[in-house]
Amino acid sequence: MSKKLLLGTTLVMSLMLSGCSGMGGGDGFPDPNDAYMQGGTLETSRAIQTVQPSMTKDQVRDLLGNPHFSEGLINVRTWDYLFDLSDHGHLGSMMCQFQLTFDGAMRVEETRWRTAKCATRYSTIQAEPIESAGMVQHYHLPVAGTFAEDGTLTNDGRQVLEEFVRVLQRDFLDPTLAIGSYPEPGRYRVQRQVVQRFLKARGGVSADKVSLTSETVSPCRGINSADACRGGRVVIGIRER
Repeated sequence: MSKKLLLGTTLVMSLMLSGCSGMGGGDGFPDPNDAYMQGGTLETSRAIQTVQPSMTKDQVRDLLGNPHFSEGLINVRTWDYLFDLSDHGHLGSMMCQFQLTFDGAMRVEETRWRTAKCATRYSTIQAEPIESAGMVQHYHLPVAGTFAEDGTLTNDGRQVLEEFVRVLQRDFLDPTLAIGSYPEPGRYRVQRQVVQRFLKARGGVSADKVSLTSETVSPCRGINSADACRGGRVVIGIRER
């Protein structure tokens, strides 16, 4: 399959209604084998990140093309896509399912990925599996772009953390978070405190399980890209029982 498919081409209209089509695993996503484009289509992160709440179906279609599953045509409230992330940067191959939910006015109400790995692949947040016992992964947020000069969150930063909370709520059981910094341990305290307050307020983890740490953390380990090591980072470590 070509690595650069044009948006909106060779895709077939779909929708998702309860009782229609096979479901993947009881999580509200259809079986990927039911997609019209077997193996998924390649998509740019920019197009997906441009999808925003309140967008119309036509606006979504202009960005992502028609949805990839066949489940009905009238008053469809859910659209599903299957994306093939082969050779997407340095991160390797991954098949990802993306879902949009529309409100009664048929405007985007919510978007979600089927797995945390897929969510972070298309996010400013980058996930890093590490080898330490009990630690699931690190998520690191570039200081530039995520925070304003006074340390508060930018609009992009808030959007990224909202996505992170959804990942926590969906994919982790009783996690403990430690918020550190890179390259200097203990730096960016104001930014780390902002992240801590945000996560405590939004839920997804008990307030007493979100703490700051001055331990040395590296967003470079396990990632074959020097880009991951450039610039200041606020790093969220997730530990799960």
